[in-house]
Amino acid sequence: KNFTGFNLGKRIGLPWTPAAQPVEVVINGNYRGLYFLTESIRVEEKRVNITELDDLANDPALCSGGYLVELDNYDEDNQIRMEEKTCVGGYTDMLRVTFDTPEEYSELQLRFITDQFTAMNDAVGDCSDVLWSYLDLDDAARYYIVEEIISHVEAYHGSTYLFRNRGEGQKWHFSPLWDCGNAFNGPSDDFFYNHAPYGSTWIASMRANERFNDKVRETWLWFMQNSFNGLYDDIDAYVSHLEEAAKADRRRWEHEPAPDGGLPVCDNTDMQGRKQAVLQHLQAKINWLKTSFGDWNNGTYSEPARDTTPAAE
Repeated sequence: KNFTGFNLGKRIGLPWTPAAQPVEVVINGNYRGLYFLTESIRVEEKRVNITELDDLANDPALCSGGYLVELDNYDEDNQIRMEEKTCVGGYTDMLRVTFDTPEEYSELQLRFITDQFTAMNDAVGDCSDVLWSYLDLDDAARYYIVEEIISHVEAYHGSTYLFRNRGEGQKWHFSPLWDCGNAFNGPSDDFFYNHAPYGSTWIASMRANERFNDKVRETWLWFMQNSFNGLYDDIDAYVSHLEEAAKADRRRWEHEPAPDGGLPVCDNTDMQGRKQAVLQHLQAKINWLKTSFGDWNNGTYSEPARDTTPAAE
């Protein structure tokens, strides 16, 4: 699930997507099974490449960025909270913006972030194009397309990151992808956010915005025609790479009790069966999305020009 989501994120050109590598772990000669080593999310030149901002900064010349935040699904001390607004009705949740980098905000930083997210939340609630003065339209469309292709019912509900660099002319970007653990749990014949059990911050209302939908359609046609091909081969190679390790992991843990009263360790020995289930879901979902976003076989599509909406002051 994470492999497929991250692979799509890299292919569609999100600003940065973590790399992940399956590993078998041995500690002092004791085989501990199969795990997945993943790059952590942090501000760094080869990760979230923005100017890092110190905790508790008070210089107005610095406080416009860079910020890395998470749209969270539970209350934390280091976050701002406001009621999520909607222009389409339905379920809404508390909008929780958790501070990642920096971790501690001065009053000036807190005011800046509160003002920024209040403005975006208001624009979402009004289905207003003012949103694109604060939020990068291109990366919002690319991020959404990935989450929709993999039918990720917990997208936009926790583990959803945005960043903003410092300075005038900067906007918030949806990125990086993280935690696609509930991918393929949504339907293959409807939009995932219509089946999200805990809500999906903003996205249903964003889908009521014509500028967003136009960008989604043109990005989809370009992406599917030019950059999607090869995903199925990557999945096949990935499964072949881990197949024997998955069997060894099962042999290691099959008769062990569940840790601390938790769930039994998952049986991943049938990797080919898992692969076929994923491929069938992907193929069905993509065929269905053609009916909404268009068929890339009918024409020639180049990468869409970046949106030029001026950033809010």
